Amino acid sequence: MTHPLPPGDDTAMALASTPAQGTRDALSQAPAAPVALPTPPSDTVPLVVLGASAGGLDALVQFFSACPTRTGVAWVVIQHLLPDHRSMMDSLLARHTTLPVALAEDGQVLQPDRVALIPPGKLMELQNGCLRLQDRPAGAFSLPIDLFLHSAAAALGPRCVAVVLSGTGSDGSRGVVALNEACGLVLAQAPQDARFDGMPRAAMDTGVVDAVLPAAELPAAALRFLAPWRQDAEAVLAAGPAVCLPTGLAGVVALLLEHCGLDFGDYKPATLQRRLQRRQMLLQLPVLDDYLQRLQDDPEELRQLHRDLLIGVTHFFRDPEVWEQWRVQVIAPLVAARRRHQTLRVWLAGVATGEEAYSVAMLITEEFERQQRGCQLKIFATDVSPHHVEAASLGLYGDAALAELDLARRARHFQPHGKGLWQVRPELRAQVVFAQHNLLGDPPFTRMDLVVCRNTLIYFNAAAQERALARLHFALSPGGHLLLGPSESLGPLESAFRTVDGRAKLYRRLAGAALPAMLHKGGLGLSAGTRRGRGPGEAPSDGLDADPVQLAQAALCAQHLPPAVLVDGQGQVLHFFGDLSPWMVPREGQATLQLLRLLPTGLAGPALALVHQVRQHRLPASTVLAWPPNAAAPASPASGKADAHAPLLRLQALPVSTDLVTLSFDAQCALQEAPATVSPDLLAAERLADLQQELDHARADLQAVLEEMETSHEEIQATNEELISANEELQSSNEELQALNEELHTVNAEYESKLAQLHRAHADLESMERAVGVATLFVDDHLRLTRFSPEAARLFRLQAGDLGRRLDDFSHDLLYPTLVEDLQHTLEHQQPVERPISHRDGQRGYLARIQSYRIPSRALAGAVLSFTDVTALQDARRLQSILDALPEHIAVLDEAGTIRLVNQAWRRFAAANGDPGLRHSGPGINYLQICNAAEEGGDARHAAFGLREVLGGTRDSFSLRYPCHTDTERRWFVMNVAPLQGHGFGAVVSHTNITSWYQQPSPAKPHDPR
Repeated sequence: MTHPLPPGDDTAMALASTPAQGTRDALSQAPAAPVALPTPPSDTVPLVVLGASAGGLDALVQFFSACPTRTGVAWVVIQHLLPDHRSMMDSLLARHTTLPVALAEDGQVLQPDRVALIPPGKLMELQNGCLRLQDRPAGAFSLPIDLFLHSAAAALGPRCVAVVLSGTGSDGSRGVVALNEACGLVLAQAPQDARFDGMPRAAMDTGVVDAVLPAAELPAAALRFLAPWRQDAEAVLAAGPAVCLPTGLAGVVALLLEHCGLDFGDYKPATLQRRLQRRQMLLQLPVLDDYLQRLQDDPEELRQLHRDLLIGVTHFFRDPEVWEQWRVQVIAPLVAARRRHQTLRVWLAGVATGEEAYSVAMLITEEFERQQRGCQLKIFATDVSPHHVEAASLGLYGDAALAELDLARRARHFQPHGKGLWQVRPELRAQVVFAQHNLLGDPPFTRMDLVVCRNTLIYFNAAAQERALARLHFALSPGGHLLLGPSESLGPLESAFRTVDGRAKLYRRLAGAALPAMLHKGGLGLSAGTRRGRGPGEAPSDGLDADPVQLAQAALCAQHLPPAVLVDGQGQVLHFFGDLSPWMVPREGQATLQLLRLLPTGLAGPALALVHQVRQHRLPASTVLAWPPNAAAPASPASGKADAHAPLLRLQALPVSTDLVTLSFDAQCALQEAPATVSPDLLAAERLADLQQELDHARADLQAVLEEMETSHEEIQATNEELISANEELQSSNEELQALNEELHTVNAEYESKLAQLHRAHADLESMERAVGVATLFVDDHLRLTRFSPEAARLFRLQAGDLGRRLDDFSHDLLYPTLVEDLQHTLEHQQPVERPISHRDGQRGYLARIQSYRIPSRALAGAVLSFTDVTALQDARRLQSILDALPEHIAVLDEAGTIRLVNQAWRRFAAANGDPGLRHSGPGINYLQICNAAEEGGDARHAAFGLREVLGGTRDSFSLRYPCHTDTERRWFVMNVAPLQGHGFGAVVSHTNITSWYQQPSPAKPHDPR
């Protein structure tokens, strides 16, 4: 059945994963008065352990920002840190709390109001109130939070609080189970409040988390729970002695029996008291009567207490060495002896959430396959909790629950079921039948080959253990095997079993062995929860309500049976039958029920010898002796002669069980009527011989033990030498790893440098794209976009989400029908392509360039497309072509009169007039200065005057007719100057040859203002 203590399981159902509303309310509100509970020794410091991983810095900052300065509590932070990472957590946390924060040191004593951080590359445990550090094994998987919580649970128990904060993975989920078992408090950060909810959810899935709160509310909950043990002014207990939990639990037990149907009166009172004390501390109800009233008024708290008492602790293949011994000594021979298609029947009692049942199924199934046997397997797995039976039937387990299984076994028997979950495969699930069953109340199964009941009996009281063992014995077939937990024993049923392996707690039922008579009372089918015995507080029953048959038996025994005593294996008298005053003489000194101290000196020796003989041979025996001692001694049975009037006493011993013997005193029986008896001298001689034989055996056993110890010592020495050799090899490997680590540091530094250069190149590329303003696209060898500039986005209508799509999927505004063909040509032949293209609007022109590229370090190729806007250049070329087509000599001047552009007619005229290189009349020459440099009063000066007015804006146009004769030819030209509108330009000067119409009247010269 489900263990009442310790609660917690790696795969508890969701019902127990969230705290009851009453618990949350109690943890969220300040208590009205301090809790008065048993105070531990003054040198004990309560502890709060905080486990965090990814995203834990924010959670720790929120936690300690809400934590008061004076707490009387020690704080320990366990994080996941890289071994070579220099932690800055101490300086970071110190900014948000006034508590001293420092890295822990080996041997550091826990001190209140101080925060200790785990150093990088270390594992930490709590031993004797001190923090012990050890190096974390290189390359090995470790769970530092689980490791520390296990040690803290063992050392502090209810004086410890675990807080699971943000992080990935499941570290801490096993440690909180151990702490819950030790009656400590388990808190978890709310998943919606954590940056990474992996660790909080893994802790919640165990079912042992008492409260789920935001990080800022967790300190108050932890400090309220630890209030009875805090040594500060805020937690001073009320004046007067502390109120301890009473030993009477009748009200709570009766309430649980009435509403939950389970009699917790069969459990150990200390177990119930610890769990009740924990619930009282959570709810701030120090008085048991107040808590009992809370249970009566709050059904949810009653259900929470019931779940808290019944949460089972179980794992896959817990205690692996036990399972291996069970497989070798029991399973393998049992499977080998089975006939084909014969069913192997197994009963597992108290399976909780099913891990142990599936472990047995895996072990036996693998043995079937190993021996290639076609046997059938049927496993009956039972538990008293319906919630646990339901969870076990689903067969869903998280990664943390399957950590004990190797990868091969996990792949063989489990299949993935969502994120972080595994489900038992159908073929394995079909071999296990789960059912709700009360080991102490419901009838047991029958004809079982194997029965497993591990770590369940330890929570029962002695009487309940005997009843449970009787049911397990009844369920086994003769020769069947029983497997118990490491802390459990057979007790009074030892005679009904043969020990197969005492260390592994393996037993085999003896064929024909009967149970002790005292265990048959009440029957195997009587439910402990429904038996109507004397309830708590009821007075003993008088004879009126007793069974008439029992009364008749008692009267007959008193009338016809001699006085007797029931003696156990230690010589203690368990029960007196009849009037024993003639033979029982209390002696001076401490009161005792030892038979040796109750019998007179002359009677003690024969009685003890007779009891020893009966216990050894398991057969009834008797002896006759004269009593009182000064009476005439009886004749020996061989002679047949005796004094008929001599007072005689017959001692008769009968075996009851392995250790129990009844010894009767009959002074009424005559010698001739007595059966064959044993002489007292013969009894003494046999007793002496037995003692001598036991002494010889003890000496032989001692000698064998000494020889085994010598052999073991030699083996230990050999093992020690091997360990020394292995240690030397490990040291050598460690040095190699250190050298490799240094090399990795060097490579890492190089990579960091390369990464910085890459970031700089990336930034330069982005800046260049923005500065150049050229539409650029990058594609891979499959024409998929890898990068593009903002200008290209406008041309091809691209967005950031289009990366990775093929370029031919997009429409564009360019008249470039051969774009894809040019790209493929460049990618195939590694040859660039350059061609002018136009925009669809016909107003703009572009120069398209396609250039291939290849990444040297990787087998990747691609191409770069650039589209340069050449509209201005095309316009300039078009203008130049127009000007070159005109016959007039044309020059374009800027605002200062400098020549910027000339046509071909101007160039031909300059070349014909002695300036072929345009050194005096080409672009860059100030035309206005050339005209001003001419002779005073000439045509050039008039031209300069008119040109200056046009450039100055005081004149709309200017014309001048002038001669330009040569030695061989007489020529006349007309000069026209027109202004230009626009920045950077001033006027257009044209010279037209009018020699052909010189006869026409010449235009008047312009008026010279001088």
